[in-house]
Amino acid sequence: MEGNMNYSAPLPEKNGMATAALVMGICSLVFLCCGCGFLFAALAILFAALSRGAGRMSTNAKVGLGLSIGSLVLTVIISIVSLVSVVAALGSAFQNYDFTTEQGIEEFMEDYLDQYLGDSYNFDYDYGNDYDNGGSYYFDDGSNSTDSGSSAGNEL
Repeated sequence: MEGNMNYSAPLPEKNGMATAALVMGICSLVFLCCGCGFLFAALAILFAALSRGAGRMSTNAKVGLGLSIGSLVLTVIISIVSLVSVVAALGSAFQNYDFTTEQGIEEFMEDYLDQYLGDSYNFDYDYGNDYDNGGSYYFDDGSNSTDSGSSAGNEL
């Protein structure tokens, strides 16, 4: 026997696409809250598929694929929950108003302006005529009234 020969196992072949799939899978989870997770997940799935080549998929590619699929599932769940929340909030906010009549629309506008502008406005509508026939909306912010009896403001 000739001296000590150290034989080591052959080094695994490096696969850049598998590493890219792993990195994109991690990024898809990190950027999930920003809305960019979908893009990174799609790239991770693409890179995992390309890394396979003619052989088996490497561990990095499998982990990246799993992370990206998990990120896509979470993206769909978060999107559905967000959509349902917004629809429920808008539905409850508008259920007290009748938008089929002018008075219902005016009540909504008055409440909206009360909430955001306070009492510093006057929203009047000339009910004598339709808007198409010469009626008009008036918005009086109080800045140009010279006498206290003036109710007409700036025409919009």
